[in-house]
Amino acid sequence: MTHAHIAQPWVQAWNQWIAEHLLTLQNVPAIPSQFGPIAGNDENTWKEIRNYYPKPIGITNFNSGAVSSSPIWVEQAMVQYYSRVNQAPSYFLWKVMEQGRELVRKGIAQLAGVSEEEIAFTRNTTEALNTLIFGIPLQKSEEVIIAKQDYSKAVIGWRQRALREGISLKEISLDLPQQTDEEIIQTYLKAITPQTKVVQVTQVINWNGQILPYKKLVNEIKAQHPQVWVLLDGAHGFALLDTDLSEIPCDFYVAPLHKWLHGPITSGMMMIRKSLISKIWPYASSAQPMSDAIQKFEEVSLVLTPYILAIGHALAFHWSLGRENKENRLRHLRQQLEASLTSIPLIWRTPQEEARKCGIILFEVHGAAIDTIESHMLHQHQIHVGTVRWETFQGIRLTPNIYTAPEDITRLSLALRGYFANVKGAVVAGV
Repeated sequence: MTHAHIAQPWVQAWNQWIAEHLLTLQNVPAIPSQFGPIAGNDENTWKEIRNYYPKPIGITNFNSGAVSSSPIWVEQAMVQYYSRVNQAPSYFLWKVMEQGRELVRKGIAQLAGVSEEEIAFTRNTTEALNTLIFGIPLQKSEEVIIAKQDYSKAVIGWRQRALREGISLKEISLDLPQQTDEEIIQTYLKAITPQTKVVQVTQVINWNGQILPYKKLVNEIKAQHPQVWVLLDGAHGFALLDTDLSEIPCDFYVAPLHKWLHGPITSGMMMIRKSLISKIWPYASSAQPMSDAIQKFEEVSLVLTPYILAIGHALAFHWSLGRENKENRLRHLRQQLEASLTSIPLIWRTPQEEARKCGIILFEVHGAAIDTIESHMLHQHQIHVGTVRWETFQGIRLTPNIYTAPEDITRLSLALRGYFANVKGAVVAGV
């Protein structure tokens, strides 16, 4: 069954629940009916879609890899529902809005291709990762495999557990972006030993935007080593790339909902296969820590339920717009961005093959300091770019979004070309 067929009954149930509980958003248009296929370069349609997002005043944002803006329905849900809660907090939180949590959970589960009994809400990906890093039972004789190129909070988390408890932590290093997909797969497989209990895999490397062969890699690990638990970090893949967990046999999956789903800032999710829930310790205290109920991971006393309901509006718009359309637009914008920078002698840290990247690019320039570039772009041109400083990567990271306008790319390109024209040793065409 396609996501479109799954989405329609969920959206109908969501709209009905919102209306029955008098939570229909005021002074905003209804979410459009389902879009058909949209070409990445269909500027008229994407201009219309841009109107559903806030217009930044005085800043052009090229750091969407960190966090995305939310569409108007998500923003207004947080504002209007919080205002409602503030009138009688415990009543609206527990007697009205809490009832919508399970419906939103069901929607996220359907998007991920799993059961709603396997989805927990978290504040962000880091919280989900820490829940698993510190909650998976491990003996000192058991081994965890991670990559040095994984997300820093994951690497640091596993190192902390190894330091505190003495577990065996093996850190492999990937030669990115040069390694082929098959070489990457073999690097992981060769690292696994009879002592290996957990392997963490990253769907998209956050530093340089490289898409790892996550489907084939996870399937190969589970086929050859079914006893190994696989944790898949989907921070830059969920709601953007094809991520059907019914076809990817990972044991755990974590993702933010404030990146490519465009949910409330901040929000996240964690998937744990039903058979493993009772084995994982919750991050916060639970009355029944060894329960097989996914809700044990959400026992943090008061939860700002308007954020959970805002996720529902994000999901409704996501299904209206379509994941494939998002991906097509991001690829087109990234291609336009890359083409606009070809005259600058950049050192590209993102793969050149289209299939191995989507919306993120990372580059360095000899003789140019990262902080100097970032500061110049912000203070001289009001353009916000990302910076990367990690053990295995450094550089300027650029990430457009579906609401990025073509003229924003032109402004960025002209600003960077003008800056690098003044860098000693750089030869920039057309400046």
